[in-house]
Amino acid sequence: MNTTFFFGILTHSSLLNMLSQSWNVEIGSYVLTVVSSGDRGDLVEMAKIITKYTSIASCITLDVKTTELVRRSLFTLPAGVSEQKLAKIVANLERKNFKVPEIENLKA
Repeated sequence: MNTTFFFGILTHSSLLNMLSQSWNVEIGSYVLTVVSSGDRGDLVEMAKIITKYTSIASCITLDVKTTELVRRSLFTLPAGVSEQKLAKIVANLERKNFKVPEIENLKA
C-alpha cells in the first residue's frame, strides 16, 4: 500500500526564514563550506576539529544524494571567533584532507 501525506505548502518566505535560521546570521561570525568524501565518520571528524576551538552555531549538509562523489557541509561559527582561531580551524581541517573552498564572513 502506497500512502502519500500532504502536510501543507511551503511558502517562499517560510523557506527563506528556515534558511536564515539555519545559517544563524544574527549570531554567527563565519560560515565554512567544508568538502568531504561523505565517508562514514567524516561529519564527526569535522565537528571534532571545529569544536576543539569553538562551538558550532549550526550545520547544514548538502549533496546527500548517493550519486554525489563529494559532500558539502556548511558550519556556522558563533560570534566572537577571531581570524586567528578561524585560520587554525581551516588549517586543521585541511591537514585532515577536508577542503575548505569558501569562507563567508557574516559580519562583512
